[in-house]
Amino acid sequence: MPGAASALATSVGDAAAPVLVFKAPLLNRILANPDELEQRAVVLDLGGPCQVLLDRLSATRPCRVEIADLVNNNGLGAINALESIEDEGPSLMRRLLPTGNDEPLDLILCWDLPNYLSLQTLGLLIDVLAHRVAPGCQLHMLIAYSKREMASIPGRYVPAPDGNLTQLFPSDELTEAPRYSPENIGSALRNFVYQRGVLLANGMQEFVYAWPDRQGEDKPY
Repeated sequence: MPGAASALATSVGDAAAPVLVFKAPLLNRILANPDELEQRAVVLDLGGPCQVLLDRLSATRPCRVEIADLVNNNGLGAINALESIEDEGPSLMRRLLPTGNDEPLDLILCWDLPNYLSLQTLGLLIDVLAHRVAPGCQLHMLIAYSKREMASIPGRYVPAPDGNLTQLFPSDELTEAPRYSPENIGSALRNFVYQRGVLLANGMQEFVYAWPDRQGEDKPY
């Protein structure tokens, strides 16, 4: 695992970038997915390419993975620089996300990106993706919670089979964390319904939400 982490750190241009390893049980449960090994999955990864992740996904099921890489493609900066989310946001978001094909999405990996978006922008992201999600589509995210500061730039993540997740920081610079509440996150995620959540050792909250099996199904809160 250290070798994979070092390789990814080098690929983003800073082999000495800070690294943190922690357990992410909900992500590990999704990636292992022992009950549905034969089911094809279509995955949208909002982060950058990670060969370790691709290998884990393809080892357990046939899959198609779409990679948005919103940070390295300057998508995050472009979104946050918009003067009007309502007017300019939808068309920009559609340009930044992979076009995809006719297959609906079964899994969306947000990593820690929601911490770097306003709740309004997060809601816009879901609105743009809503027509592509399959019933039961899962959405995974890591939300800064117990600490007042977070990395100034979203991290890169490498999952291991033992449930550990390696977080690679582009630098050691910090910024104020928005520390979104579960209630605010839930509202921004529109029709996505809370499934599971856990407070991690690094102070982040790990969440999994799922798109309802029936369109228009109300949230349980």
